[in-house]
Formats: sequence, C-alpha cells, structure tokens
Amino acid sequence: METLREYFTYNNDCDISSIFYILSRKLKIIHENKMVVPVIDANHILCDNGFSFDRMQLPNNIEEDKENNVLSLAKLFLGAYISASTGFYDFSHTNDAWFVENMDDIAKVVSSENYFQDYFNQVLLEKKCTYYCDYIDQIKRTQNSGIENTNQRRKVLRTSAGGITHENSNFNDNLIFDDLANITNKKSAFINHLYYPALFLSLLLVGFVIYTCVKYIKL
Repeated sequence: METLREYFTYNNDCDISSIFYILSRKLKIIHENKMVVPVIDANHILCDNGFSFDRMQLPNNIEEDKENNVLSLAKLFLGAYISASTGFYDFSHTNDAWFVENMDDIAKVVSSENYFQDYFNQVLLEKKCTYYCDYIDQIKRTQNSGIENTNQRRKVLRTSAGGITHENSNFNDNLIFDDLANITNKKSAFINHLYYPALFLSLLLVGFVIYTCVKYIKL
C-alpha cells in the first residue's frame, strides 16, 4: 500500500494544502472520539483511495497526545510545502527547537501572500493546538462575513484549500465518516476484548466468596 512519502516522490506538483486539510479533519474526528494517532510521519500515512492514518490507539494523556499529533502533522505539512517540488523532506520528527531557531529563514521560503506562515507560527512557535482544517474554515467564515483581514485574505480563494469544502465536500466527508466508523469498530472491539476477561474474573471472585462462606458455616 502506498505511503505519503511514496506519493510525494511521484507527485511533486500535488495540492499539498488540500491533502493536509483532509488529514487534519480526520485527525480532529479521531481526537473527538477519545483516540490518538501513535505515529504521524510520511511513512505512517496511507494513500489508498484517499489519505488516512495507518493506525490509532487509546491515549496515555489525551491533551498532551492531541497536541503532539497536531504538532507532528504541522511539521510534516511544512516539510512537504517547502521541499516537495525539489525532493520531499519529512520534518515530523525534527526537534521543536530547530523551528524556533530557523523560522525566520523558513518565512523567507513561505510566500508572504498566502496564509501558511501564520498557521506554522501558531502551532510550531506558539504551541497552539490548532487544527489546520479549523484554521482554514475560520478564514473562509471571515471572508464570507465580509471582514477584511489582509494578512490571511489575499490568496485563500485562489487555492484549492479555499474551495475544498465546496467542490470536494461529499467525497472528503465520506472518507472521514468511513474513518469514524472504523474508529468506532476498533473501540468496540477493544471494549469487548476487556469485557469477557473482566466478567470471568468477577464470576471467579463471586464463586470464591460463596465457597468461603459455605466452608465457614460448616465449621
């Protein structure tokens, strides 16, 4: 099955913003269902009739794990954005301090006319747990309400990210709802896996208590 790394190897002119918008929406749904993605990098995202994470799991610390997921996806997004046309590089495991030290240089590569740099600053520098899909949707709501925002407004409508929730909304939503169904099934399977051993131990304990009581009465 093709990974995102392999996909970028053969598709260096793809719509990176749209891909990460879809992945961000899927990640948000995973988090809303109290689960997280254990590893987010280009080797653990699959490209099979869409884009999806290869696995998910219950969190150790839900808030911390959510923040780490959003951070890793933003790092991956940044690496893809600035390197896909010349040879994809995965930043997802790069140390946080590197971004703090090099963001001024990165900003020179990211076009000043688009809205990506502000998102990278929010997540990578300010450590805000902001989903890219929410960030884009907020820009669209601002545009639709007629509120001027010159730092974010200029290029959104000229990108597929700006239109992704219109032309491709049915296709993307179906993929997301499929993922949601898979999440629910995995959670149910996990609960069932724990239920029967717990039931067996409970019955064993009850039996032991009854045996002990009967034995005590006979004495």
